[in-house]
Amino acid sequence: MASPDRIGLNTTATIRFQDGTIKTFQISLNNTAPERGVISFGSPLGQALSGRGAGERISYHAAGQSHTVDIISVIGQSPP
Repeated sequence: MASPDRIGLNTTATIRFQDGTIKTFQISLNNTAPERGVISFGSPLGQALSGRGAGERISYHAAGQSHTVDIISVIGQSPP
């Protein structure tokens, strides 16, 4: 179980992309539907966010490109 201030399964994170876009995602075990605000824990972004907290800047690689995002906030785990 992740700490409530760290990103893990079933946490919700608000992040800012390099272009200034801000999006909120729930981290799911297997489901991926970014258009609905759900990303997989195993996706490149999900893996990069794992264990990180608000205020951190992370980089990850996806689709052959490097990306950097800022974590704005983390909401603790949803009830089981």
